[in-house]
Amino acid sequence: YFASLVSKMPESSDDPRAVYYEYLEEFAHRDNKNLYQMKLIKHDRDMERGFEEGTRYLFEVKLGQQLIEMPGTDHADGGVELPSGELLLWDNKGKESVYTFPKSHLDQFRRYIRESVKRVSVFLVIVPEYDPAARLQALKLKHLTDTDSDVALISAADLKYVAEMWPKHSKEGAFSLEVFNATGILERSELNARMELFLS
Repeated sequence: YFASLVSKMPESSDDPRAVYYEYLEEFAHRDNKNLYQMKLIKHDRDMERGFEEGTRYLFEVKLGQQLIEMPGTDHADGGVELPSGELLLWDNKGKESVYTFPKSHLDQFRRYIRESVKRVSVFLVIVPEYDPAARLQALKLKHLTDTDSDVALISAADLKYVAEMWPKHSKEGAFSLEVFNATGILERSELNARMELFLS
């Protein structure tokens, strides 16, 4: 039992979200055994909040982006504004198994994109792991948005990889959100290529 537990040392930070970022993959996988043991959750429902807060920390602190306010209750989990004034929105979908991109989520994300006051340039779905067939749903959603918005799936582990690796690719010290501006599945090899392209 104890051999299966994960113990990580969060980076030194006054921001309480730093520990959620450190355990981002465990929150994505809804790994309640580890999260309870590390006292990061008190109830299963806390896993969703931890996943969201860890992602917000990643974009705001690690990638240096200013988060936009999300009014109301029916909206994506987070977003940032691109230099063009358009938006990158994301939604966290924690799951114990592989993410398959069900139709209910397609309808949900389509609503978020179409009801956004500003055009959504890219919608990012952050998951633990994905079924390769989910790529077809991403393509379908792009077609259904009526705004030609890109829709990309990315694993929590690969998103965290980008946050840790981009300084090695950047010469100017600024992260380009164009790294995520694609439709389909953002695998690590694709992310490395995009960081080389947009951060060099």
